[in-house]
Amino acid sequence: MGGSIVSDQLSLTFEARAAERGKALAASAHNRDLQLARSIARELAADGREVWADLVRFECERRPELGIVWGNWAGSLFAGGEWRFVRFTRSTAPGSHANLLRTWRLER
Repeated sequence: MGGSIVSDQLSLTFEARAAERGKALAASAHNRDLQLARSIARELAADGREVWADLVRFECERRPELGIVWGNWAGSLFAGGEWRFVRFTRSTAPGSHANLLRTWRLER
């Protein structure tokens, strides 16, 4: 049987907070990779272009000299107030199962 509406809402709130904590932890452990990837995202977003995680990932992979190891920290890639959500696109990364990704535009 399902829980009460209140316990279901509390569970969702707890899960959302836990997800945010997990992203923050992954981002802090890989701060160098995150900062480099954010820099690349800003480059790709020049002139108002839309960017998404796959685009940044592929560009990072194209620059192996940076030594960026892609991981869960990428969930924090567009965190902060400098990005505006535009629409959804499908992932083309191997193993992604065409998951939905948000596309972003730099707000400057």
